[in-house]
Amino acid sequence: MAWSALKAIWGLNPLSKEYFVDQPRTIAEATKHDFSPIDGQCEVTGVLDDATKQEMSRSRCGNKDPPLSFSTNTAGSLGLKWSRSTLTWSLRNYSPRIGAAESRSIIQQAFDAWSQHIPLDVKQVCSTCPANIVIDFGYRDHGDGYHFDGQGGTLAHAYYPEDGRIHFDMDEPWTNR
Repeated sequence: MAWSALKAIWGLNPLSKEYFVDQPRTIAEATKHDFSPIDGQCEVTGVLDDATKQEMSRSRCGNKDPPLSFSTNTAGSLGLKWSRSTLTWSLRNYSPRIGAAESRSIIQQAFDAWSQHIPLDVKQVCSTCPANIVIDFGYRDHGDGYHFDGQGGTLAHAYYPEDGRIHFDMDEPWTNR
C-alpha cells in the first residue's frame, strides 16, 4: 500500500527501478524529502512506520498534491520522445460497454487530435500486429505491476516512449458520450 501511494501520489518515475527494488527503503530515500502528513498529527520522521502507513491510507480528498517538482517527470522533461514521426497503434481488447468498432474510432479520433499539435502521424494496425502503441483494457492486477483500483479511482495509465503501452481500467463505466 505504501509504495503504491508513493507511486500514485508523489509521482515517482515508473521507469526508475531504483525506487522499487526488493529492499527496505525509507520514505525519505524514496522521495528525497519527508512525507508531509495531511493534518500534521503524524510526526515526520522519514521512516515508513505504522503511524505513517496509517496517515498515508487516509483519504486525500480536497487536500493538495505535493509540489509540482515531485510530479513533473513528464516525457518531455525527461527528454523522452518517439524516434520516428509515423507511429502505429493496436487495440488488443476493449470495453464491452463501447464495443470494438466504436473504441477504435474514438481512439483514432484522439490520435488525430493529438497529431494536429505535434509532428506525429499515428495509424491503426490489426489487434495482433506489432505496434508502437499498444492499448489494453484490464482489471486490477493486469500484469504490469501498476494495479488498477476498481471503479471510481485510476482510469488509466501509460508508459513513456518508446515503450508505448496504454492501459485502461476495465472496471470503469466507459462510454462514448
